[in-house]
Amino acid sequence: MLKSSFVRFSATFGRWLAPDSLRQWLGVALLGVLLAHSLDYLEVVPLRRLDALLYDFRVRLLARGEVDERIVIVDIDERSLAELGRWPWNRLRLADLVDSICGQYGALLLGLDVILAEADESSGLSTLDVLARGSWARMPAFSWRCRRCDRRLITTAVWRWSCAAIR
Repeated sequence: MLKSSFVRFSATFGRWLAPDSLRQWLGVALLGVLLAHSLDYLEVVPLRRLDALLYDFRVRLLARGEVDERIVIVDIDERSLAELGRWPWNRLRLADLVDSICGQYGALLLGLDVILAEADESSGLSTLDVLARGSWARMPAFSWRCRRCDRRLITTAVWRWSCAAIR
């Protein structure tokens, strides 16, 4: 009985290892890897690179040669820097620029690629921070204004803390 089970098992296992079956198993394994890669369960770097190259080729092949007149890129040039001052501009100047582009020139969509790495010194929040730390924090008019302040405009932790402490 044991010998016949072993023979049956060997015959079945032998069929799995036959050249045709081996090719099928390799195909299933390759399909599994491709599926896992496409579902982002597995990162196959050469496949990512191949996908990027094929995408670039497809974009170049299907791209039209004409320029869309509705799209404009606004660049801050040397003349603008000489007229308006060195970069980085304060947030008020950037807001005026956005208002001008949208209002005067009628832009319907605007994308900005700007890094605002420095603290905003132009809005007066630093002055309010100094007042909030001092004796003004206990004055009724100041606390009344503080209660009415717009939370979206408050960016510094001290000012937020002082408004919360007064309440």
